[in-house]
Amino acid sequence: MQSQFDTPLYWNEEELQMIKGTNLLEGTEKIKQWLQNALSIICKMDETVELKDVVWAYTVFSSRAIGVNKNDNMKEYECDINSSNVVPSLVPFVDILNHHPDSKVKFLTDNESQSFSFELECSPVDGKELWNNYGAKTNEQFLLSYGFLQDPKFGSYWVQVAILEHDPLKLHKGKLLKDLKLCNRYYFTKTEIPADFFLVVQILLLDEIDYMFLPTTTHKNQFHISSTKNQLTTYATIIQLLQARLNRFTSPSTDEDKKQLLDPNISFKKRLALSYLIEQKEILQAVIANVKEMQTNFITQNCTNTHKMISYLHQNMDTQKLNSDGLLNKLHLSYSAGELLLNLNLKDGERNGPYGLEIAEEDIICVSNFLSEDSFLSIVLGHCADNEIQLEEDVVLSLILINEKRKKEKSKWFHFISALPETFQNALYYNDTHFDLLEKTSLAEIAMDIQGFITDQLFVVKSIQKQFPNLLPITFFTRESLKWAYTVSLVFGVDVKTTEGNKRCILPFLPGYNHLIAPILKNSSPNKFNYSTFLTDGKVVCNYEQKTNEDLLISHGIFVEKNPFDYLKIDFRKFLRSDKKLPDSIMSTHFFKCGSLSSQLVTSLENNHFALQSVLKVVQDLCQSVQDNISKAETLEDNISTLIKYYLQSQLLVLIDVEKKIKELKK
Repeated sequence: MQSQFDTPLYWNEEELQMIKGTNLLEGTEKIKQWLQNALSIICKMDETVELKDVVWAYTVFSSRAIGVNKNDNMKEYECDINSSNVVPSLVPFVDILNHHPDSKVKFLTDNESQSFSFELECSPVDGKELWNNYGAKTNEQFLLSYGFLQDPKFGSYWVQVAILEHDPLKLHKGKLLKDLKLCNRYYFTKTEIPADFFLVVQILLLDEIDYMFLPTTTHKNQFHISSTKNQLTTYATIIQLLQARLNRFTSPSTDEDKKQLLDPNISFKKRLALSYLIEQKEILQAVIANVKEMQTNFITQNCTNTHKMISYLHQNMDTQKLNSDGLLNKLHLSYSAGELLLNLNLKDGERNGPYGLEIAEEDIICVSNFLSEDSFLSIVLGHCADNEIQLEEDVVLSLILINEKRKKEKSKWFHFISALPETFQNALYYNDTHFDLLEKTSLAEIAMDIQGFITDQLFVVKSIQKQFPNLLPITFFTRESLKWAYTVSLVFGVDVKTTEGNKRCILPFLPGYNHLIAPILKNSSPNKFNYSTFLTDGKVVCNYEQKTNEDLLISHGIFVEKNPFDYLKIDFRKFLRSDKKLPDSIMSTHFFKCGSLSSQLVTSLENNHFALQSVLKVVQDLCQSVQDNISKAETLEDNISTLIKYYLQSQLLVLIDVEKKIKELKK
């Protein structure tokens, strides 16, 4: 037998470095470590054995072994070495035959004569080579075990994914993957992307809300996650994952690799390394392009708001006017899933696909645009850093806004700031009367938290004012001004991708009040809004993404009628005593929508009369409390009370439905 092979176990360091970042190198390193461990065991029996001997023996066996069936007598079988009946064996003479993917062969055993037979379906021809078939393997497997590559059409790239250790839904997701018979490793080719891989990533990315409303079937073909947010995030995550894998390769571009391959003096092993590397790069590039196309098609079919906005802009807006207002093609805005970058080039005319508006980087309100030497913000942030003072990013933006507002016409953003309302209707503007109306609701807790946060941040601002009274005049930097500015940052603030990384920014002339692009929420009656995309008063509307009414009331001070993303949240720990020995599955936060109870809650209540009665009592008490507060809200005439009334009415509808469903369980 030969003493040297062409498998990666026999490559030198330079040759291995050529495949840095590939799955092949990772697999090679694992085998080397395994062989090193095997050597330590073997040396206890024979100290003369060296690592090169173990590597040679392993390579001989892995490149020549044939699966021999130890049970079946003269029956054709597949060479599946994972079968308990098949024993990997060295078969003299047969193991010298080379591989051909089209060769049709049979393996047979005869237990009586203790013999193994190898048969070809075609008749041998004198002077022609006889071929074996090593089975359906990828090029990576052929290279690792045998030291050769087939045609690139046999190339593939595998990706393995797993549930994060700190994922609060880890156990639930693990069970779901098992029930659906989904694995964690998938192989991609240039033209094929496993459909199951998308489903696995969707499950891994589920949040607690999406998980509550999953289909109950465990039939993979019928299991569908309908959340648009989840699907968009899945596409973005897969693209990000594959791009990160592609970026791991340290070699030059694919074109440079191909040029090296043309060098007639290159060694055979380097030629193998380059050929494999080119194959892996091209597969990843093709898969990324395919997923991006799928992503674009999905958005085109499911996210039409941006299409309408762009169409209207081209038909009704003057490009020069847009550019003078700062709508230039310099900065990509994130859309929906966060990683999904969309852009609009106004000069090119309308193109296919969804796009987002672009604003010049110097025209956005972000920290980096205000950090010139000795600037207002540089001094404030420098003081905070020196004294270990923490200012939340939106609060820093709020200070910028207040400072720009006091500049009046001298501010670059004067027209934007002067057009903003002086007061809002979001949670920062709730008073004691409003909190009384929200008694026992989750909105009340969130609203109290955000008001408490502003109080804490104001205390920090006041400590800075003592050091720099001229920079932060007490007449301008007040609780009311901070409340106003922080609300503006909530309404207009977005996370934007720039050349310097992610930035928290305020984008003038994007979704807001009385601006170039208005909210998607149509005012059909005082303080009541319909969730739709439309054009009104010469303004274009756009999407605030998938937010519940609690989210919208907290940040924007608006309510969406028949909001499809809305739900009722009840933390039963706040209403039930823990010493009553209720199951942990009940003593937690639960989410409800009309028409359904979570399977977790149903399981906990069935055959547990005490638990059912306890939960039912909580729901009935909440129903009564909400009804009483709706009656109180109807006697009040301010806009915030009206919004709260709409919110309470939507919560009451779900509570009544939950009460009905629990009573049905009782029967």
